[in-house]
Amino acid sequence: MPASAISALPNAAAAAAFGSALIALAGIDYEHFLLPDVITLPGIAVGLLISLFADWIDWRQALLGAALGGGGLWLLARLWLLLRHEEGMGLGDVKMLAMVGAFLGWQGVLVTVFLGSLAGALVGLTLIALRRLDLGSRLPFGVFLAGGALVALFAGPALVARYSRLL
Repeated sequence: MPASAISALPNAAAAAAFGSALIALAGIDYEHFLLPDVITLPGIAVGLLISLFADWIDWRQALLGAALGGGGLWLLARLWLLLRHEEGMGLGDVKMLAMVGAFLGWQGVLVTVFLGSLAGALVGLTLIALRRLDLGSRLPFGVFLAGGALVALFAGPALVARYSRLL
């Protein structure tokens, strides 16, 4: 096996572990509207640990990503609760986005939130137009976050670079 293939194995294993966690979370959230701590909390720790050797992120980016992902979404959820007096999302979404940040950094969090929100809005509006949902219906946001995070994992740096050239 060539040396480049051997050095790629840890990165591939890390990406596979992250992708597997995302797929599991999406399936569970779709079925039960639940993002279990047994996946998200160890996922945060594993993401931070992997940042010590992964080629795509360093530990500072991982810490900032986890803080921005979890903290930003937590703040948004608390503001929604204060303004509307109802929960807009559960804390599972917060922990899941902290996990995404630990694996992908703050730029990966931004790509994930943008793509996940866009996909969720398009699906929600389509289902409302088809009269399958109403404005009070819930959607499992973790499903859309997982999709956005998978795109961010494989194409995030290219998307950020392309967007940065527009500025």
